[in-house]
Amino acid sequence: MAGSAVVMAGRAGGEEIVVERPSLFLIRHRPSSDIRFFGQVVDPGGG
Repeated sequence: MAGSAVVMAGRAGGEEIVVERPSLFLIRHRPSSDIRFFGQVVDPGGG
């Protein structure tokens, strides 16, 4: 099983996200519902 991790740190601390299959993800600004970042993991195994 392949996997990768992204660690994000901000004012509120850090959070780890483990991705084990192709995925889409986004970061949304809650008060305005604007999408601030959109990404895609195509090959989480890196190969």
